[in-house]
Amino acid sequence: MDYLEWRRSGGPPVAVSSPRWPVREVADAGADWVADAKARGVSRRIEATHDGGQTGRSLFASPSGTLLVGTFEPPAEAEPIGSSDAATSAYDDAESRALLARGHPILLFLLLAFVVLLAASGSASSSRGA
Repeated sequence: MDYLEWRRSGGPPVAVSSPRWPVREVADAGADWVADAKARGVSRRIEATHDGGQTGRSLFASPSGTLLVGTFEPPAEAEPIGSSDAATSAYDDAESRALLARGHPILLFLLLAFVVLLAASGSASSSRGA
């Protein structure tokens, strides 16, 4: 944990700890973020810093105030994390396409079975009429 901030409801920060945090590069928790945290209990955001790093912050809300907890990843560490996220997304994409591809033969079989059933039904009804 690289950042901790406690605020009483609607007030300025009461306590701040930031040994490794580029505080001036990320925006304060706005009213929309605080409202989201109050509705859900906690709300998390990941944001890029101007130097290419990244911050991950979690906002915990209570009736008495908010607690903001965060981590900072410098550019050298943020790049591999971003690459890992992109690779994970690509893998998930490929996996869903493969699942879809495995489903196509089943759909084709069901369609063929339906056509055969319709043909058999049509054939039976035409032979009864004769």
